[in-house]
Amino acid sequence: MTDVPPKFRILQAKARADNAQAHYEKVRQEEQDKCKHSDIVGGKSKPGDTWTIGCGGGTYSTTEPPFRVCRLCGYAEEGWSGYYKLKEPFQLEAPELERAEAMKLVIGRIVSRSHQYKLQYPERFTNRKDEEGNPNPLWQWEEIER
Repeated sequence: MTDVPPKFRILQAKARADNAQAHYEKVRQEEQDKCKHSDIVGGKSKPGDTWTIGCGGGTYSTTEPPFRVCRLCGYAEEGWSGYYKLKEPFQLEAPELERAEAMKLVIGRIVSRSHQYKLQYPERFTNRKDEEGNPNPLWQWEEIER
């Protein structure tokens, strides 16, 4: 009888963990897609530093934007200028929690404003080609998790 090498057991455990993670992501996405998002709260923005890089270099900030999260499923979106799925008609003004408290309700990740835009207007981000008909790398977006 031969011993099983440690590397084999490690790789076997990793494969099981990867399968479990994939199943978790699938269930999370399905449930968050089905949810009506009827119980929404807001997380406050997180103040940060702001600085200007001289002579037209622009202004930069480490401030984190406010976000909304559904208490029922944990789906969350950030937004200075509005939201995609977590908007009216449910609650025009979502009650605000301290950022740390609202973060505890998030399941998955907070969907950024740029990802919300890609979800809302997918036709603007698909099948972009350059002059020779090759896929344009500037329009090659990573697969969106939602």
